[in-house]
Amino acid sequence: MRAFVAVTDKDWYQFLAGRPDLDEVNFWQPGGNRVFRTLNPGEPLLFKLHYPDNAIVGGGFLAHASLIEASSRPARIRRAGRGR
Repeated sequence: MRAFVAVTDKDWYQFLAGRPDLDEVNFWQPGGNRVFRTLNPGEPLLFKLHYPDNAIVGGGFLAHASLIEASSRPARIRRAGRGR
């Protein structure tokens, strides 16, 4: 089994950690011009904070990957200030 470690920032982590009712999260990569094919559905995806924290702070299992336009991101992400 493979796993992928995705680097995220502390503000985004704290935003999600403050919402224990969530049972899924979205992850996107800078550039966003290719489909994420590193993992197959069901394989673990771990989230690590940027330097200087460098800690694994969460994870889950990949459900699916798709390529979407930035304008299609859910409004809740834009409200969180992370809809770049």
